[in-house]
Amino acid sequence: MYVTNDHAVRAAVSPLLSQLETFSGAPGGTVVYVDVNAPGAARVVARVPFANGVALLNASHVAVASSSKAGVYLYRIDAGDHGLAFDRLIRTPAGADNLSVDGNGVLLIAGHPFAPALMGVAHRRAGCDPNGGAEEREACKCDAPSWVGEWSEEGGLRTVLVSLGQEEDGKGMCSSSTAVRDVGRGLGMVSMLYGRGVGVFEV
Repeated sequence: MYVTNDHAVRAAVSPLLSQLETFSGAPGGTVVYVDVNAPGAARVVARVPFANGVALLNASHVAVASSSKAGVYLYRIDAGDHGLAFDRLIRTPAGADNLSVDGNGVLLIAGHPFAPALMGVAHRRAGCDPNGGAEEREACKCDAPSWVGEWSEEGGLRTVLVSLGQEEDGKGMCSSSTAVRDVGRGLGMVSMLYGRGVGVFEV
């Protein structure tokens, strides 16, 4: 099993240093290989700036999302010791959050095109009360844009969904975080960090 740790310096330890690590693109995040039969032997196999989602792309490669480098790192898997060797970086127009692979082996990437808007939503959310006064209701507002893309060796990177994040019209999607797709049914779903509900799209 591969697990990611997003930072070397957690925000709970030092908010300033954690943000510095995020925006500098320093490779403080890690990818850890864990053998569930011997968890004590877990070891770091790669370092990635703000390592986030991780997905097994196929039998020979694993994909790791970078939220600060705005891309997905591909690694070759060593069949012997499960170590990772860097293959390439797929640059994306958004900070990649979570990853999934559909039934056709296509990598789905959900992310955040404008980090300051997402940080603003997160900062305001502590004061959110949908049943409170005007200020508390305003704190519930979600206006961080969304982006979902797909990548395959044959087709390259392609944008699947873009939203400015405005939820008032009932069509906007705020803060996309994960996308999944059922190719058999021809439907996909997108979850959001702070948005309401789940987005559904046709393939």
